[in-house]
Amino acid sequence: PMRDGVIADYDITEKMLTQQLTHLVEDGWVQKKDYGEIPPRTEYSLTPLGRSFLSILYQIYDWGQSNNI
Repeated sequence: PMRDGVIADYDITEKMLTQQLTHLVEDGWVQKKDYGEIPPRTEYSLTPLGRSFLSILYQIYDWGQSNNI
């Protein structure tokens, strides 16, 4: 899980990250767990569908590395 301030290490706004995560949840790639705590704590994790796509992503990554892309 990402902690406060970690988002600053990436080139994405909090609004864009929230929108993308919402779409991924709606499409079934990611599940959201809201703990209902104060301060708010939410965790995201891959669903079985999301995990099933990891091997394809690794293959694409390896292909890019071997072709200097």
